[in-house]
Amino acid sequence: MSTFAPHGQYHICVKGRVFYVKCVGAWNRETMIMYAKEGFEHSYKLFGPPWAMLTDVREWELATKDSEPLLIRLVASAIKNGLSREAVVNDKGVMKIEQLNMALPEGSGFERRFFDNEASAIQWLEQEGFPYGEQATMYKRIDF
Repeated sequence: MSTFAPHGQYHICVKGRVFYVKCVGAWNRETMIMYAKEGFEHSYKLFGPPWAMLTDVREWELATKDSEPLLIRLVASAIKNGLSREAVVNDKGVMKIEQLNMALPEGSGFERRFFDNEASAIQWLEQEGFPYGEQATMYKRIDF
């Protein structure tokens, strides 16, 4: 299998029990691998008690087909380790919703909702017991 340079960007941080990621551009498998490593490095601190994700995909242009199996494994692993809610901020890109929902395991108790703005997404997370107003710990911004 050929290896390509990573394409796309991501920005991750943790606020309280909320893992935040902003995805930008088109992601290939190599970017997904880097995100998996970086994301795990910081999200493992949340494992155990329930935690949440705030995912901003408004500037994301999807991921390549060969990265989808890794996306499915990432979501399953996160849920196994306590991820219980995910608020996704989306620009109404139907393909984004389909690609993200492909990675959604059934019967896990995990819930993902889509919002068209960050304020509504944060409000839902807070209603679900995950306050987002706490000080952020910025970890990484990756630009390729």
